[in-house]
Amino acid sequence: MKVIATLNANLEQTPIGTRSRLADELGGATVLARTVERVSQIPSVSGVYVFCPADQLSQCSAILTGTGATTCQHSAGPPPWSNLVRAARKWSLDGWRGGIGGATSFDEYTDVRLIAGLLETTEADAVLSIPPGAVLFDPTLGQKIIDHRREIGDEAKMSFIQGPPGLTAVLLDADVIKELADKSLPIGAIFGYKPESPQKDMIFEPCCCPTSADVRFATGRLVADSDRAVARIQRMLKSDPDPDSNRDPNINLSAEAIGRRLIEEDERDREPFPCEVEIELTTDDPYPSNVLRPRGPRLPGQGQGQGRGAMSVESIRKIATELSARDDVLCVLGGFGDPLRHPQLSVILDALRPREPSASCGGVFGLAVRTSAVDLTTDVIDLLIDHRVDILNVTLDAWTSETYQAMQSPDGEVAASLEAVRESLDRLAATKADRQSVSPLVVPEFCKSRDNIHEMDEFFDGWMVRLGIASITGFNHFGGRLPNLSVINMAPAARTPCRRVRSRAFILADGRVTLCDQDFEGKYTVGSIDQASLADIWAGDELSRARDAHVSGSVDLPAICGSCDEWHRP
Repeated sequence: MKVIATLNANLEQTPIGTRSRLADELGGATVLARTVERVSQIPSVSGVYVFCPADQLSQCSAILTGTGATTCQHSAGPPPWSNLVRAARKWSLDGWRGGIGGATSFDEYTDVRLIAGLLETTEADAVLSIPPGAVLFDPTLGQKIIDHRREIGDEAKMSFIQGPPGLTAVLLDADVIKELADKSLPIGAIFGYKPESPQKDMIFEPCCCPTSADVRFATGRLVADSDRAVARIQRMLKSDPDPDSNRDPNINLSAEAIGRRLIEEDERDREPFPCEVEIELTTDDPYPSNVLRPRGPRLPGQGQGQGRGAMSVESIRKIATELSARDDVLCVLGGFGDPLRHPQLSVILDALRPREPSASCGGVFGLAVRTSAVDLTTDVIDLLIDHRVDILNVTLDAWTSETYQAMQSPDGEVAASLEAVRESLDRLAATKADRQSVSPLVVPEFCKSRDNIHEMDEFFDGWMVRLGIASITGFNHFGGRLPNLSVINMAPAARTPCRRVRSRAFILADGRVTLCDQDFEGKYTVGSIDQASLADIWAGDELSRARDAHVSGSVDLPAICGSCDEWHRP
């Protein structure tokens, strides 16, 4: 079996929408050249081919001088699924899969159209696709993927390894590449769940190459295409046992060693800035008596003229400036009210994601809105598309009208029937089609509880058929402050340090930053966005003490943490 390797390079922009760093130097060599050198060390790879846009050919060729790689220019432009993959993958960059709609890290840099064109002039039985910024890719791992494909023979026509993006790769047979290219499909089409033709998870199929637990269970992006990922790669390089050696500083970093380091970081270290920031725009909500989420009278002062009200535009602008300065921070408009009910939603969206982005202000990296969609009017639909909102997370929690009313408004009339909400989502889909926009991706959500569990399967399969996307979440009793309607407690038996307090920030509508998103009452605030920057609050003493208590296993945890079951969730 003849195997070649391909890397899809662009020296200006990455598939996830960030600035390309392929021409940047890292440890004395450019990112692209370093990656190619690593891939070239795989014994069974017969040749390395680097795709680049035609207008970047000379620069790309200069970068690759002496590497032995072949540069292949193209004028194909981005693949037709590029915007879909970009919006879907933003929310799971640290894992090889988990993207909305089944998107995987393999979808980001693998353009089967280009590979199929190459195979018309270059003989190969299979192609190993690797991100061009995977500077820590282990040649041993690459060889293992190829050997596994040879071992399984006719059982499968591909091979892949589970692991963090940048450590993992996928090998596809030539006829699979041609089939995907002919159908204009990304690789994720192979991995996604299809209710009409269910199959085993691909990790249980012969094509999944066995690897060590250190690689399989590690998370953390190692593709040099964002600020956070580059900083992580630099930390890995500094951990080399011989940093002053004249050899390639990657050479002593096996995939297993990197995986162990990632697992240790995940269990211990805080992010220098939150990966995700949730903002409560308002506590106004069409369903104040919602059974599954704290709303209305459960919030302090709500309905008595003493609630948190609506966030000021000045506060939002301050937050937006700080988030936009980083190229990989996710922003969720949610909290304990419906963001679509903020009276200045248009101004807020323009602050976070300008309608007309400029070189100096393109807006936040990822933007999602969590809503019941009761207020999803035609004007709001236009706003969401105009401001390129990535995700519209719709909290439905039911498949039938009867259960919808029981979950959303057991004490009164529903603000909008389930059928009316579905019609609004249909209007959104039609408007997106008319405007040739893939975003916002609609993610219907079902919060699993004892009162609606009977509709969960129908909900999931129904929306998967309809949209190809659905989300099932576990019931959250918010540390015992809501009646516990959980079907089963999903928290592991042994407690580990909370991930959320080390990676996510939550801002209430009055500008206060809470310890975490479990604090709907605002009792555990650690600062105010109106008095300090989010970066300073994030690095402040109060959050630091809480994180240290989690990591050390101290009994001196904040009271809200001791009764929480959500500590294990990302």
